[in-house]
Formats: sequence, structure tokens, C-alpha cells
Amino acid sequence: MKEQPKELTIAVNTLEEHKAENIQVIEVEDLNPFCSYYVLATAQNVRALKANFDYLEEAFFKNGIEMPVSDSEEESGWVILQGGDVIVHVFLSEMREKISLEKLIESIREKNQNKEKED
Repeated sequence: MKEQPKELTIAVNTLEEHKAENIQVIEVEDLNPFCSYYVLATAQNVRALKANFDYLEEAFFKNGIEMPVSDSEEESGWVILQGGDVIVHVFLSEMREKISLEKLIESIREKNQNKEKED
């Protein structure tokens, strides 16, 4: 079993500690050249969305984790923060449903599997 990177544990623990909901970890190493994991979570409101972003940023910084990508436009209903090998997406519930990132990843995997079968 592959050992989880420190930044994945920090991200999940920070989100749990600060009451994010529906936290999901998806391994995307086969789909994304920039990271190995997506962490998806839902915030109850815009204030919680911003707070989760700030708590994640602080936790990564305190642990010396590089953050090359971040977007904290909480008014959009979706914030993104990359910490090392992990990209964290925190959504408001209506935006999470609209974007449906889990379904998109599943669809890409299915297409890749079908393509492999054809080859």
C-alpha cells in the first residue's frame, strides 16, 4: 500500500477539524500530471468556505508545504489550493453539484479504460 503524503493528511485533518462536510479523497495520479490527489469538501456557507481556505493555507505554510496554486474567490462558490502533491477543492453545496467533479473524473476514467480495451 502506498504511503499517503503528509499534505494529504494535513488537508483532510484541517477540513475535518473545521467542520467541512462530505470530504472525499480521489487519487488522480493517472489523470493529472500536477498532483496525485484531489481532496473535495463542501462548506456550509461563504464564510465557512473562506475560513476553510485560510485554515488550509495556514496549515500548509506551518508544515513547510509549497503552495504553487491557489484561488480564493469565495464568491464563486469554489476555492482551490494546491499543497505539494494534493489539490484541495472546497465548494458550496450548489457549486459542488453543478461542477460535479467526481462524475467528471469517473467519466474520464471510463473513457480511458474503453480506449485501452480498443487498443
